[in-house]
Amino acid sequence: MTKVTNWSRSSTRPREVLGRRPFARDTFRMRVEETMWDVLLPKDVDDRCGYSPRAALAELVAKQLPSYKRLLRVVTWSPDAGHLFRPTPNFRRYAVCYEVELAT
Repeated sequence: MTKVTNWSRSSTRPREVLGRRPFARDTFRMRVEETMWDVLLPKDVDDRCGYSPRAALAELVAKQLPSYKRLLRVVTWSPDAGHLFRPTPNFRRYAVCYEVELAT
């Protein structure tokens, strides 16, 4: 004999299915990976010894994000975006891939 499960009353289903609104503890913040193009980093910062481009780019990206996004980390970056941008005399242009958390 086959056992039939009533999924609407199952404890493995999300709680909002059971007929109530989710509590704050049931919700989670959404992580999103985005790319920001044309981030300008001064060449003097780029040439410093011991200063990570990741840290400098994280500062620049965090300043440009809207208030409902929080920077979690810089995933990767590409100088001149793989030759997409023309070189500039005093700045290096980057395409930066980063991960943010959206506020709920």
